Amino acid sequence: MFVVGDTRKVATHCHPAGFDPVRGYNRSERDLRDARVREAVKEIAGLDGAFIISSDGIVEKAAQLVDAPHADVTLSKGLGSRHWAGAAISNVTNALSVVVSQSSGTVRIFQRGEVMLRIEPFRQAMKWKEFDTEED
Repeated sequence: MFVVGDTRKVATHCHPAGFDPVRGYNRSERDLRDARVREAVKEIAGLDGAFIISSDGIVEKAAQLVDAPHADVTLSKGLGSRHWAGAAISNVTNALSVVVSQSSGTVRIFQRGEVMLRIEPFRQAMKWKEFDTEED
């Protein structure tokens, strides 16, 4: 899960799941506009917990447990705790949350506690294919 924006308020609803792998690094080493940082994020995405991202693309925290009240949140059946946490944090802050389903690969973007966008994965990987042309 990625929680983007309203970083200070989001942080009040989070605590580390253990070791925070981005703690102690300077801003330039946590800037998602840098391809090396994006690759590093992919590596640590396997750890439990959420990434907390500032509105300007800086990874502020990683491996965070999100604990926001979810009393006013209603979700479809079958969505797990990651989705509930993503919906809840977006409901109590001005942040967006991006949640990737571990079982299906579906990506959901939450705002104000509701799913704003759902992206389903392709059944097959797309391959670039040249068009066949007829020679005259």
